[in-house]
Amino acid sequence: MAKRKQILARKLISAMDLPEDVILDLPQLKFIGNMELVVENHKGLYEYTSSLVKLTVKGCLVSIVGKNLWIQFIGRDDIKIKGRIDKVEFQQ
Repeated sequence: MAKRKQILARKLISAMDLPEDVILDLPQLKFIGNMELVVENHKGLYEYTSSLVKLTVKGCLVSIVGKNLWIQFIGRDDIKIKGRIDKVEFQQ
């Protein structure tokens, strides 16, 4: 049933030309090179070290792997991570 609702929501969004990420509460990642990442629509910080930052987002975890990672800003819905970003993974 949940999958059916998601399909219907996507069709409605497409028909109404609405921004999918906002309506479905999906994460939005914005990179500035490999030195900065802003993640919008995160649900919280799951793990944090200087080489790994894990965030919870709707339906999965986002892992940011790199060196000298640090959090410049964390808010209710967005987070800015700086350092050398080597890899980003989505884990179900």
